[in-house]
Amino acid sequence: MQSFLGTCPDLSLHPVATTAEAITFLEQGSQSPDLLLIVQSWPEQYPHSECQRLLHLAPLARCVCCYSPWCESEGRNCTTWPLAIRVSMDAAVWRLRQEIRVLRNSALPLPITAGRDEAFAFQSQPAPELARQSAVSIRTPDRALQQAYSQLLRNDGCCIPAADADVILWDIDPWNDRTRRWGLDIQAAAPGIPIVGWSYWSHHRLETGDESSQAGPSPDLAAIAHKLGPVGQLADTLHRHARRTA
Repeated sequence: MQSFLGTCPDLSLHPVATTAEAITFLEQGSQSPDLLLIVQSWPEQYPHSECQRLLHLAPLARCVCCYSPWCESEGRNCTTWPLAIRVSMDAAVWRLRQEIRVLRNSALPLPITAGRDEAFAFQSQPAPELARQSAVSIRTPDRALQQAYSQLLRNDGCCIPAADADVILWDIDPWNDRTRRWGLDIQAAAPGIPIVGWSYWSHHRLETGDESSQAGPSPDLAAIAHKLGPVGQLADTLHRHARRTA
């Protein structure tokens, strides 16, 4: 995230350690921020009253709360941060790109009162600065999921072919021996084609290529993408790992 912010020379950063420090900074009135970036490492890390005060002091600022895997359930049972501003840590850079486009008047903002459907649509917007023309093959037993994401990825510049793919998007849920063997079959039938794993668990880890493991070897994956992450980020991941053809 820091490396990405470093690529935006027009941004002036003012880091603070706590919401109390951020409130003090805003109450001094020396600067009015365009963007509030909160990093949340564990549930209920910041007092609810201070969070509400922070949002009240900067009503016109864009706001993003990047949360760690420990905080994934807070979207269901906690209202400290509005749903519209919460984004998982692995999708933080993608969301910040969108917010900077908003600040530069090249994209419409997501209202802080937005619901899940509006947040999903906002995160499905393609980024015009990223050219994506990769042919993607989606492998999943979930036909409805395949149809939905085929259309979403087409909207984001991907080609969804029946064959001759540049990259394979493989559904690894649920991870068990049957799924593992299916992945090996996919890899054997498409040698040289990169495979991107696709999971609801954003920090999924496979014992790839471990011949000595009890379950046996796993397919070699170029990356693992989060099913609940931004569609634009998924398309970007597929494009970056796609096979380059002449």
